[in-house]
Amino acid sequence: HPDMIISDITMPIMNGWEFLQQYESFKHQLPKQPAIYILSSTVDPEDFKRADTYASVKSFISKPLVKEHLEDIQPN
Repeated sequence: HPDMIISDITMPIMNGWEFLQQYESFKHQLPKQPAIYILSSTVDPEDFKRADTYASVKSFISKPLVKEHLEDIQPN
């Protein structure tokens, strides 16, 4: 099982919000819950608020992803 998941909001087939909804439905079955980080270039305050509604989301990372962002990430 992964220690962390980095998910973009905008992805083909299943976007980041759809992923989080699916994840929430089965996370209780996992032996260990990974830290989830949202990665996006959005500046929409509603996206930040929406990310905060998910207890699984540890942080919101703004694009572009740089080395300093990765150094700040702490897996569970």
